[in-house]
Amino acid sequence: MKHQISSFFRVSILSCLSCLFLFLAVPVASSAEEKGCPECIGRIDGSVVTIDIYNGKGALIRQAGGFVISDKGEILSASSRFAGSHSALIKTPSGRTFSVKGALGENRKKGIVKIVLNSKDESVPAVSLAKKRAAAGEEVVIKNPWSETDRYLRGRLEPLGRMFKVVVDAPLPGELIGSPVFNLKGDVVGVVNSLRKGAGEFYAVSLSEETAPESSRFMTLLEWQEKRNKDRTETPELLRYSVFHLISLGRYENAVSTLDKLIKKMPEDAEAYAKKGYCCSKLGKYQKALNAYKKSAELKPDNGLSQYDLGIAYAMLDRYQEAAGAYRKAVKLAPKNPKIHYNLAIAYLAMENIKAAEAEYEVLKALDEKLSKRLAKAIERVTNRRVGKQGQPLCLPGKY
Repeated sequence: MKHQISSFFRVSILSCLSCLFLFLAVPVASSAEEKGCPECIGRIDGSVVTIDIYNGKGALIRQAGGFVISDKGEILSASSRFAGSHSALIKTPSGRTFSVKGALGENRKKGIVKIVLNSKDESVPAVSLAKKRAAAGEEVVIKNPWSETDRYLRGRLEPLGRMFKVVVDAPLPGELIGSPVFNLKGDVVGVVNSLRKGAGEFYAVSLSEETAPESSRFMTLLEWQEKRNKDRTETPELLRYSVFHLISLGRYENAVSTLDKLIKKMPEDAEAYAKKGYCCSKLGKYQKALNAYKKSAELKPDNGLSQYDLGIAYAMLDRYQEAAGAYRKAVKLAPKNPKIHYNLAIAYLAMENIKAAEAEYEVLKALDEKLSKRLAKAIERVTNRRVGKQGQPLCLPGKY
């Protein structure tokens, strides 16, 4: 049964076009046999399979092409065709049918999935992948198992971008997505990724030995789909937005959990560590805040604000000597930031180093009049305390 691609899948397919490798193939003949390619036809003929894909209710939701790549029953196809799938059946050129056991791996950038059969059919030959990317002007062949007349179609490649576009002389069915594109040696150089249904035009991602999906942890089709859906909702961009939203609502525990997911995906994201430090400080978990700020400063040692955050974290733990050290580094990197000078002076006052605090006061007067007046009062309180006069307690910074 033939099915049209839904608008959802059409959008998801077309959205891949900006991130994949493009060629333009100019039609040179409607049939590979017409140009005389018995060797490549012999290698191609038995390797291309068709795939029937079913949902959780056992209803056929779409079909796809695929091809065998090993004698272990491993098959490559387009991952987009398996959205919403719970099971699938493979039909070989000899007419035999096999159920799909599950997924072994995926190249998400290419949109290619590796599936494996419940049992293997040694009568279906495995194809070879090209050792390197197809060259400009190279002729390619595609098999259309849904056609009785135009089963083999040829085109010529002309590089255009990250995918390749192939134009042939016969209309193509949507079920062709996932099928292999061969060079004239019979090696696979690409996989059909999308097409104009009913027209002789399709797009395919390039494929070689270097870009084939590697085998990883085995998953059933349902487990694989659930993992893909979860990963799709936990992209770094969405996680960052979620963190921003959670912080704005004051839900710091949830923000920390989300930041941990982001950090797992982006371990070099200094801003994520800084936000985690902020959230932990809001929760009163000052040691965890310090650890997060330390990591942020390690990743961005030349960033004044990272050193400033680290100084605040030390101050929250009453480690004023280390806080002053971090603030001094921050001052060198951002000498005109008044908050850094103010907090450095406060750290000096906590250690009763009034002379150093007064020096920061002189700098601060030219940067921020309001903060300099506030600092002057703090210096006065510490001075009065030292000479035995009563004064208000010194207020150290407690916010990001």
